[in-house]
Amino acid sequence: MARDEDDFFAARNSVSVQHAIGEPLDAFSLEELARRVAFLRAEIERIDAEIHRKKASLDVAAAFFKKGST
Repeated sequence: MARDEDDFFAARNSVSVQHAIGEPLDAFSLEELARRVAFLRAEIERIDAEIHRKKASLDVAAAFFKKGST
């Protein structure tokens, strides 16, 4: 296998997964698709955690200012 092909396949099999919404998926193996699904699920969990953290922060701020205005 030529060096360029080694680099190409190493890049496709790297731990870092990038996904573009609407990207054609027919060129990806089952393993690559499963890795993308796992990556996207982890990213959704990370985003959900941030949403909950920000909502909690807003709730604390709202309670503080509500308490001070009465």
